[in-house]
Amino acid sequence: MADANVNYQDLIRFKSVLERNRAQFGEMRQSLGSQLRNLTSTEWQDPVSQNFETVFTDSERDIQNLEQIMNEFELYLNGKIEILQRYHSHKL
Repeated sequence: MADANVNYQDLIRFKSVLERNRAQFGEMRQSLGSQLRNLTSTEWQDPVSQNFETVFTDSERDIQNLEQIMNEFELYLNGKIEILQRYHSHKL
């Protein structure tokens, strides 16, 4: 392996921030979706609000897709971190 020019501790910190943000996106998405469903189950049933709900639901799916991509990044970084930890432990 060529000399690794990255501090795997920095990579671990970055992955932790990514993980925390993905979890926060999920919590916000679920909370907002739940609140919107409560709102639309009451009097808010005009065509404009129905259009808003459709757009919101589409955006909710986009956020869910972003969460999945962030999860894939985490898995990728876990693999890199593992490799770098082994490399650094053998280098010492």
